[in-house]
Amino acid sequence: MDERFDLGTPDSLTVASDGSLVLTDDQQGTSNPGRILGIGTDGRPQVLFGEGASTSNGAEVKLTQPQAVLVKHDGTLVVSDIAEGRIVEIAPDGTLTTLVSGYGEDNPVVSQALNHPDGIALGTRQELYFVDADRVYRYEAGQVTVVAGGGSETAP
Repeated sequence: MDERFDLGTPDSLTVASDGSLVLTDDQQGTSNPGRILGIGTDGRPQVLFGEGASTSNGAEVKLTQPQAVLVKHDGTLVVSDIAEGRIVEIAPDGTLTTLVSGYGEDNPVVSQALNHPDGIALGTRQELYFVDADRVYRYEAGQVTVVAGGGSETAP
């Protein structure tokens, strides 16, 4: 069966452990909020999180401009929401947890503002790496450290 749905601005694509595809769609240029889409191994598309999706715990997951996404082995998604300057985890039941936020709210670990966190990856110990402006960061055990970059005095 050939099912199609409109994409706004798809950005990042990853493959989950079950072989399904997961992608971000920030829907830039529309009045719609961003969303996370899934395409099952049967080829059927669905909205996982964002407008048009419901979660098993009734939570409302709002993403403004999701840019990068990865899927952990347990099905948890990690998403960079560049318009909000944050990186979040979304559990399989829809529970959203902010890991890193550069705009002050929910920001227990990063003191400098994040511009547009992007480019996320997991390391061998499940630590999270991400890029923002001219720096590479590592998030592990609730701590953020700069791994590389930031040589300019004007860097955030």
